[in-house]
Amino acid sequence: MRETWEEAGVKGTIKRQIGVFAEKAKEGVRAHHTIYEMEIKQVAKKFPEQKIRERRWFTYDDAMAAVKAHYVKDAISMSSLSPLVHPDEEDEKKEKKKKKKEKKKEEEEDEEDEEKKEKKKKKKEKKKEEEDEEEDEEKKEKKKKKKEEEEEDDEKKEKKKKKKDKKDEDEEGDEKKKRDDVLGEEVVVVEEEEKKKKKNKNKEAKVTELTDEEIVKIQLSKFDLNDKHEVPEFESKK
Repeated sequence: MRETWEEAGVKGTIKRQIGVFAEKAKEGVRAHHTIYEMEIKQVAKKFPEQKIRERRWFTYDDAMAAVKAHYVKDAISMSSLSPLVHPDEEDEKKEKKKKKKEKKKEEEEDEEDEEKKEKKKKKKEKKKEEEDEEEDEEKKEKKKKKKEEEEEDDEKKEKKKKKKDKKDEDEEGDEKKKRDDVLGEEVVVVEEEEKKKKKNKNKEAKVTELTDEEIVKIQLSKFDLNDKHEVPEFESKK
């Protein structure tokens, strides 16, 4: 008699039906065996090397080899070898509902985390923009203040310059007045003398018309001729 998976000390729950396995023979198919996927819950102590694994399944040949060797590898699920107990549908529904709820909760938490991150990011960006605006305002204010100070300095310099120019003009006027008072009539006399000299010079510069006799005398004087030489008399042209 062949040992079943229950007799081998394996306890578990069927999850789903995988399919039907056809056992071959020389003249065709010997038998059909339904293959299930099984979740192992417990392994017997006489098989300490066997570890608990979830949702694994084997073919008929693998299951038969495991049973004959009195060794269970993973999940032996064959209807021809052992009466597998199907899980309660209510428990299965509850499990599905629980997993669905947990999944939904995780998704909501992820969305909430994303929203928080987004809000935090927006808040940070807004704060940065406000800081930049404040910094720009401070720069503008400083620039404006500096410009006003420069204009004020220029205005002071202009006023100082005008005041100095006016003072120089007044001093120059006073000096001229003093000079005129000291010189007085002497300046006037000198100016009149200079005018007279200029007038006489202009008179001397006038060209006088000479007679023919006077012209000849001037020419002879150039050749060192004295009065002994007879000088022809020219009749003056009338």
